[in-house]
Amino acid sequence: MAASRAAAVAPGPVQRGLQGLAVVGVVALGYGLYAESDRAWLVLLLCAYLLVEFGIAGAFFLATHEVAGATWHATLRRIPAALVAALPFAAVVLLLVLVVRPGLYPWYTDPGEPTAALAFKQAWLTRPFFLLRSVVYLAVWVVLTRAVVRTAAARGGRGPGARWAIAFLVGLGLTLPAASFDWVMSLDPHWYSTIYGFYEFASMFLGGLAMMVLLALALPRLTSAVRPTAAQLHDFGKLLFGFATFWAYLWFSQYMLIWYTNIPEETAYFTHRLSEGWTPLFVLTPLCCWLVPFVLLLPAWAKQHRGVLAVAAGSALLGRVLDLYVAMVPALPGAHPGRPFEVLALAGAVALFGLVAIGALGRTRDDEGSMAESGGAGLAPSTR
Repeated sequence: MAASRAAAVAPGPVQRGLQGLAVVGVVALGYGLYAESDRAWLVLLLCAYLLVEFGIAGAFFLATHEVAGATWHATLRRIPAALVAALPFAAVVLLLVLVVRPGLYPWYTDPGEPTAALAFKQAWLTRPFFLLRSVVYLAVWVVLTRAVVRTAAARGGRGPGARWAIAFLVGLGLTLPAASFDWVMSLDPHWYSTIYGFYEFASMFLGGLAMMVLLALALPRLTSAVRPTAAQLHDFGKLLFGFATFWAYLWFSQYMLIWYTNIPEETAYFTHRLSEGWTPLFVLTPLCCWLVPFVLLLPAWAKQHRGVLAVAAGSALLGRVLDLYVAMVPALPGAHPGRPFEVLALAGAVALFGLVAIGALGRTRDDEGSMAESGGAGLAPSTR
């Protein structure tokens, strides 16, 4: 196996475009904080949560492959590792919003009268306990993701790398559902969904996987080091196709069961998002997250076609942003969609994350082992 080396990433048009978009996003967010303070703080919370998700998605990708002993991704490990680079910064921003702007959560500003039905929620959603849990979630993710990235080179599925990977997967399974309940679901404290933790997991990995695919496709423009082979692109395409379908299954299951049972505490959430101008965005979310990737990646050849993969991944990424937007922003009283500063701020956050990930690509060392050793296997199809 050839020696590992780090690949320098020289500034180019991709980076300059992302830099410009990031600056525009910061300016737009600043305007929002001045003009519509509550809404801008909620958008900042959304952006921070989205970037945290990207980071833990990259670590999840590495951890599952380490535990499974997969080898097909060996030359591309630095792509999911790069996603983890922005996690500490995003975690600090997210925690800052939670500390500085508690009024975003209705249960803090108006706890309401104690009731037997809401007794557990009222005990769970107390500010000191809420902030303590948030610190624990973020600390677990930052520590374990760094450990997974550091030991990802330990191959074989049962070495130190695998032990850290297993610890991360267990920790993520215990904390991600609770974090999504706290930070997203409690924006509508009277609403609940027992499937929401699974849904957020699928959404998290779908968005992170879409970002990984886009970075893999951009590698030829960013560095002259190892680039994804057709077999690796095919594997990325199959993962994107599969998780888009898994996301759609959970999205439909949640919506269908709530519609069927017709319990007021559950249906109010969707009723609000199917009115007051939110309907187009609500409908657009499954189209972007599932229908477009599903139709485009259904043929086998499309899964390794760079152009088709780029459109499918871009659609899934846009769908994840819309998904979070529709979940969080309508919780504000009287909120209507379509503030221009929100669009620019969200685009700027994704661009900023892209810049951090691209910078990390030049600092992360690859396993430059030939694909002949790994056979390009793992998830690769038996015939091409």
